[in-house]
Amino acid sequence: MVLLLTVIAVFFPMAPALAASVASELAFHRGVVAFAEDQLEEAREQFQIVLAEDPTDVDALHYLGMIADADGKHDDAIALFRRALALAPEDADLRFDLGATLLEAGRNQEALEAFEAVLERDPERARAHLFAGIAEYRLRDYAAAVPHLEKATELDPDLGREA
Repeated sequence: MVLLLTVIAVFFPMAPALAASVASELAFHRGVVAFAEDQLEEAREQFQIVLAEDPTDVDALHYLGMIADADGKHDDAIALFRRALALAPEDADLRFDLGATLLEAGRNQEALEAFEAVLERDPERARAHLFAGIAEYRLRDYAAAVPHLEKATELDPDLGREA
């Protein structure tokens, strides 16, 4: 047995790294399934396995942020989203989720800035208009809120009920 391990180590020096990568990949997919099934603690554990191997995995950070948000731990979620955005500043979905969490946390100005950044890249994103309008409304800038809410309803008539 020792001889076999020695042969593998000599001829396949990447074997441990590949095994770790496979384990991380499996953990990621287990985490996605657990998240989809609302098994948040299991999902959290799986994504933490991913981050233990690669602390720069943006998707694992994003999921952990969504899990923290679902648990009502807004400050943790915001920190995770910001950590992921530092690695992937162009990720509009990540920035949108940051904005939504900031809005939930009552940090309306920061939320508005996040939604405006999303809308710069995707001006047709209805939900970003809706949430930007809500942030403007909470900031008591009603004149700025109305166009966002109208645009959200124009882009997605079902959002009219929320607006």
